[in-house]
Amino acid sequence: MKAKIVFVNAVSALRFPLAALTAWAMWAGRWEIAAAAYASGLVTDWIDGPIARALKAETEFGREWMEPAADLALLAGGIVGLVLIGIVPWWALALLAVGDRCVNYLVKPRVKRPQRILFVQAVFLEGTIAVISVFLLYRVDPRLAVAAVASAPIVAYAKRRRIREFAAWCFRE
Repeated sequence: MKAKIVFVNAVSALRFPLAALTAWAMWAGRWEIAAAAYASGLVTDWIDGPIARALKAETEFGREWMEPAADLALLAGGIVGLVLIGIVPWWALALLAVGDRCVNYLVKPRVKRPQRILFVQAVFLEGTIAVISVFLLYRVDPRLAVAAVASAPIVAYAKRRRIREFAAWCFRE
């Protein structure tokens, strides 16, 4: 059982070096590497939860600490890359880090229904990831960015049930 837990946490932990690689590759102008590293990080984000559930290796550490930290690292890696090339001002990165921590540790504990804040955080995270992804795809080949934007409604339709279930959970009485 311990090996399964270590494996799942290792999948999540892959996002830390992938975030650094994304930022470095953006700074170096290596757009293919940046896009591949960022996409790989997104894949690990999508698969670590299902793998943990399939292996019955879910832990509080993974769910409450590793997953959010790895998500924030990947998001920060993309934003740091944008800061390094001058697209985003440095204060946006500081706002992301401070804002996320303030919401999690100051606002959520004082709100009657913290799930609603979770919903807003999830929408913000998805939107920011989409912007970074389209930017990286555009730098690799503008046709890829157009394809990604054009396929967004299809992906949204496929995710619609999961999003509805999440929203219903967040806004339940």
